[in-house]
Amino acid sequence: MTDFIHGEALLEEAEINRIIESAPSDLVAFQERAAQQPVEAREPMSTWLERFHAQEIHHA
Repeated sequence: MTDFIHGEALLEEAEINRIIESAPSDLVAFQERAAQQPVEAREPMSTWLERFHAQEIHHA
């Protein structure tokens, strides 16, 4: 995702680096697994977001 943002010059380099540094490791792992699969076989990002929000509620 940050490669796309960088390639399209959507944000400044410092902001892209901040996103990379603060991204949850589980999200990074999800994206790395997705990148290894054909687009049509990838799990939608919404499934990760649902799990992420469920953890937030569970830990609240």
